Amino acid sequence: MKEENGYWIDENGNQWNINLYSETEADRLSDSMKSCYGCINCRDCKNCVDCHYCKDYCVGCYDCNSCIGCMRCNDCYACYDCKRCTDCQTCIDCRDCNDCYGCNNCNGCKNCEGCKRCMDCDSCQDCGWCKDCWCCSGCENKEN
Repeated sequence: MKEENGYWIDENGNQWNINLYSETEADRLSDSMKSCYGCINCRDCKNCVDCHYCKDYCVGCYDCNSCIGCMRCNDCYACYDCKRCTDCQTCIDCRDCNDCYGCNNCNGCKNCEGCKRCMDCDSCQDCGWCKDCWCCSGCENKEN
């Protein structure tokens, strides 16, 4: 752990504010993160890049995996309850996302493809059990 520009920085470039965390705390939090890079003041995360203040969930991450409640992430995979993400795949209960693929229970998303149980989505393609979606093509069991 090194000290630089008011942060404790680990070998993966993850940082913790010196005013908020002691070096011992930063070291412990670093150990709680798995395959995370460039994150700031995070803990208990895995496979995150450039996150800020994550705790079991991510905000503004790239390639996050199996997160709960991630928000504004890109390329999240197998997450639960993600919101306003882009290019999410096989997520459950995603909300207001763009370019979902293979997700389940999308709500208010755009450009879903191969998802199940979309509701109030826009431009779904090849999805199943859509309800109140707009501009769908190739979807099965669509309800409106």
